[in-house]
Amino acid sequence: MKRCLNCMKEYEDSMESCPYCGYRKGIPPKEVYYLVPGMVLNDRYIIGTSCGAGGFGTVYRAWDKNLDKMVAIKEYYPASLVGRTPGEKNIYIYAKKREAEFKSGLERFLEEARYMAMFSTHPNIVNVYNYFEENGTAYIVMEFLDGVLYKDYIKKHQGIVSEDIAIKVTLAVLAALTDIHKAGIIHRDIAPDNVFILKNGTIKLSDFGAARFPRTDKEIDVVLKPGFAPAEQYQRDGKQGPYTDIYAVGAMLYRAVTGIMPPEATNRRKEECLIPPKEINHDISDNLNNIILRAMAMQPELRFQTTEEFRNALVGKKSVRDVEAELKRRKKKRIIQMAVAAAVLVTGIAVGLGMYGSRKAQTELKPAQLTMWVPVEEGKEDTTQSIYNNLVSGFEEDYSQIGINVELIPEDEYQAKISQAAGTKDMPDIYDSSLLTEGDLTDAVSVNRVFGWMNMDEYYGLDTYQQSSGKHLKMPVSFYTPLLYVQGADENGTVVSEEELANATDFTEESLQDFLNGKTTFLLADSSCYLRINSEYAARYHLQQIPEGVAKKGSFAKSFSISKSASTACKNAAYRFLYYMVSEGAQYELCIASQGDVNNGIPLNKKSFDMWLSVNMEMKGKAEDVPELSY
Repeated sequence: MKRCLNCMKEYEDSMESCPYCGYRKGIPPKEVYYLVPGMVLNDRYIIGTSCGAGGFGTVYRAWDKNLDKMVAIKEYYPASLVGRTPGEKNIYIYAKKREAEFKSGLERFLEEARYMAMFSTHPNIVNVYNYFEENGTAYIVMEFLDGVLYKDYIKKHQGIVSEDIAIKVTLAVLAALTDIHKAGIIHRDIAPDNVFILKNGTIKLSDFGAARFPRTDKEIDVVLKPGFAPAEQYQRDGKQGPYTDIYAVGAMLYRAVTGIMPPEATNRRKEECLIPPKEINHDISDNLNNIILRAMAMQPELRFQTTEEFRNALVGKKSVRDVEAELKRRKKKRIIQMAVAAAVLVTGIAVGLGMYGSRKAQTELKPAQLTMWVPVEEGKEDTTQSIYNNLVSGFEEDYSQIGINVELIPEDEYQAKISQAAGTKDMPDIYDSSLLTEGDLTDAVSVNRVFGWMNMDEYYGLDTYQQSSGKHLKMPVSFYTPLLYVQGADENGTVVSEEELANATDFTEESLQDFLNGKTTFLLADSSCYLRINSEYAARYHLQQIPEGVAKKGSFAKSFSISKSASTACKNAAYRFLYYMVSEGAQYELCIASQGDVNNGIPLNKKSFDMWLSVNMEMKGKAEDVPELSY
């Protein structure tokens, strides 16, 4: 009897080819560098035909003479680095200068084997029996999976599987990931071609080749499958966690029930770029639709954070909101948290409100009706209106004889409208002058009177502004601080040097687009970009503290001016309103409560600034050192 080197079954010596699979001994391997069937490794394993290959290795069928069973053997063979003379076992490295690269990969391959061996008894993870070094490289001996790849199973079922089957496979993969994540490992390669459905119905997860292990040395290269990898995985040293694998599991579910490959994460940008699976397959449940969308959310914090959360959703223990509903819930929660933070500081805020109110006795305001103009970004009308309604309401509670009518004007029309109104009865009494230059302020009065009421130690930047030369036609109420945005989600990863920053070009819209498109590794700008970058580039960047040796310059963000055409009563009321704008209560409304929708800058009021930092935890250590502010 002789053994077939393809299916590993025995058949009569007299037969030229295997009666079970048709393999004929002596057929050369598919690639000249493959091990030749019949070769023996480790004095134990008879190599058979190849059953798969990738950029870093080849997998062979093999016969284990000791266990008397068929196994799979994975050989470390990075084709770009090494070669093999046909018919030989030993490999050689193409170039001496790449030897270190090969050895680093070899160490990682053996590390993969050691970690996989930890799960050899797990029913949903491929078992590892042995690993060893030989022929100048290394090998992993695994159980041979007798079944079909999930990818091929989906294909055989016309590209779509039933909801029940898709959930069954997903639950098995989540069971495997639960133990993998507990060991501190992120698999990073969940996809239908790494999941096996065995003939006995068992579902197994295989191939840890792209896994991120708990290690202290440098991180591995970017290895991923487009469509299944989330945005954070595209960055070397990106901040990744269990939620990274959860995205891939969600994408695998999407592929299974829709028959469509999910779009590549870097092309999605926003949630709406992903067609909801129920719009493609009307037969799936609303809950599964929501589960998939949550698992595939662009922002990692919107996904299930653990496999247990994901599992509970699939088995119906917990109903799942869609991404939009979850965003609203979290936004509401954040507002509540900010309200709690505000409540903790309620005494300080009361003092702050009283700060501007204590001047009421010194200046009795006559009744007045003010007009106020504010530019508004397209799509932000409702939020901006809400901010200013709250500001005006707070002021009018103390000055009931004053009324302020706020008019929102499209941002791109604002400057022209101010220029046309200057010197006429159409000019507003008070107006946002943030976008205006000194040359535009032909109809503005000095705000020095407001500075006379203030204790400058309680604000950032206003003392230098007050002491500067000029008429002081603007009253600043918030500022932007310099920030260093760096590619990659892991703040312990890529570091931009002082030398690189010294050679950085000035910030422009073009430099921002280059950063968002991945053409540059960092962007030295300020907090005015923060909301846009966080919206369009979530999870793909981190903030790095700017080195001490690099010049840091901030700027005032929001500022307001008063028209000299206003009546005396309106001017007096406008001065009082500007004083109110830098109180803690007003700064909270302007800069903190709605900052997730509108970028009004950072509070100049020092107490409000501390509250802003407590809400924007990612800015801790990045924005606390307030720079000199330009004006």
